[in-house]
Formats: sequence, C-alpha cells, structure tokens
Amino acid sequence: MHIRACSLQEAVNCYNLIVADGLPYLCIDQKAAQKVFFDGGCVTLGYFDGDKMLGFCSGRVTDKGCGYITFVGVQREYRRRGIGSSLMRELERMLLGDRQSLTLECYYKNPSWLAWRINGDFHPYAPGVMPEFAEFFEGLGYEAFATQNAYYRTLSDFKMPDKMTELATDLRREGIEITLYDRERHHGIDALLECLGNDFWSDYMLKNLDKPILVAVDNNKGGRVVAYTGPLRTQNGGRGDYCGIGALGEYRGRGIGKLVFYKMCEYHKAHGASFMSLYTEEDNSARFIYEGAGFTLVRKWKNLRRTVENL
Repeated sequence: MHIRACSLQEAVNCYNLIVADGLPYLCIDQKAAQKVFFDGGCVTLGYFDGDKMLGFCSGRVTDKGCGYITFVGVQREYRRRGIGSSLMRELERMLLGDRQSLTLECYYKNPSWLAWRINGDFHPYAPGVMPEFAEFFEGLGYEAFATQNAYYRTLSDFKMPDKMTELATDLRREGIEITLYDRERHHGIDALLECLGNDFWSDYMLKNLDKPILVAVDNNKGGRVVAYTGPLRTQNGGRGDYCGIGALGEYRGRGIGKLVFYKMCEYHKAHGASFMSLYTEEDNSARFIYEGAGFTLVRKWKNLRRTVENL
C-alpha cells in the first residue's frame, strides 16, 4: 500500500468510480479534471494497492496563499480502513510545504469547481462538504465555521409579483432605476464590489463585465451603481447564472436588492433559462429573498477549516 501523485487518467477513473456510487457530483472528463485537479497549484494524490487506486484526494494553494481541500474519497469497499485519513495527512503535508503554517478550507472560494446534480439539473460548483462527511473532517481536526444552503427554482412559472412592479414604479420616482449595466453611462461598480468585501464575487463579476449585468443606479448621482446581480447568461443545461446580489449600505432596507433579484429571474426566463440554482450561508438574510421568490432548499453543505503547521 502506498500514496503517490496520480496521473490525469488515474484521477479521472477513480473520481468517477467514487462519485457514481451514490454521490451528487457529476462525473468528470479529462479536460475538466486537468483544470480542477492539476492546474494552478493543485496537489492530487492516489492511494494504491499495487497498481489499483483505492482512494483519491486533491487540494490546492492559490497564488494568494489560500489553501483549499477540493475532494477526498475512497471506493466504498475500502472505506473505514484509514485510507482517507492517510490521504488527507499526506495532502496537508504537501500543501504546507516549507510554510510555517497554512489554513486549509473546504469552502466555496476554492477555484477548483466540482459540478453536482441539483433536482435533476446541475450546479457548477459544490460550496463545501456534504454534511454526512463533515464528521470525517472533524475527526481530523477540522472545525465547521458555516453552513451553505443550496436553493433551486424552475422558471417556467415565474411571474413578477404586482408588489414588485409597484416598487419599481416608486423607486423610479425617487431616481432609482433597474437596468443593464452600461460602462459609458454608469459608474461605481468597482467601488460597490469593494464595499461588499467578497473577493470571490468581485473576481467573478469583474471577469464577466462583457456579459449583461443587472444593476440599480441612482440617477440623482449621475448613474451611480448602488446594487447589482448577474452575470446574466444561460449556461449549458439551461441554468440561469447567478453569482450574488449586493447593495450599498445606505441604499439597503428599501427593497432595491430584492427587486434587482426578481428582475434577474424575469430576465433569465425571458432569455431561455429553464431553472436557477444558488447557495447562501444559512444565517444570511438574503435567503428570505430567495424563499420569497419561490426557491426551495435542496441541500446543505458544510464549510470547515484547519490550520496545519510545520513543527
């Protein structure tokens, strides 16, 4: 029995065997596996009995020095033999390298995205660990710090509520307009993203400014962007894309963010999306917007972290 770096094909074969055995993750091809498990500071290991790969794990350290655990799994008939724990300890050691310490997280900010099934459709990335496997990580010293709630809604029956239409009218009288972002007419989207303090959202949005972005702008302040959501595109499989929703602090409490979200649902339906899926932290009040718009809770994911040290 030994642990070593595995090849791309070995990783694909083992991962697909594990996830096909009752897990919600989608199987992966070589192109996707290269990006998720091997590019950009990834470490990917296999646990072998001779030439047979019994288990598999992968993690990475980003160029910003953030450490993430992407996946650990063992074929069902070889579980509870310490294989997963052995893989994790070796992965931690290799990710730590010469650093004095490194915090490793199972978290949605991990740039290695694993797609999973949600109500028969797909979501492009799993935002943490399935709760039934959290105990495994906790046994290795990881501590839970958040729960992500995953929501789903078909769009075929979505209709803008009358109260949202009335709110849009009232806001227009106050100079607040919901529209598509136009860099020639609007300003302040960078400042808005910075104020929200979520680098995952910021990076994703700034990389997608070539796509439609729905914003609320204050025309009393020259088209200042005060809330946003997007990007507005239909992904393969019919999913209406969604990264997040946010508003400047002084504009909160007026229903602007809620209206922007409803307008996004309306836009996605009109432009061919058949469903939307998203997640949010369990204690995030935005969940009330999603639930009010008809989204249903499908699955919970756990976020865990542990700091490893060179002694």
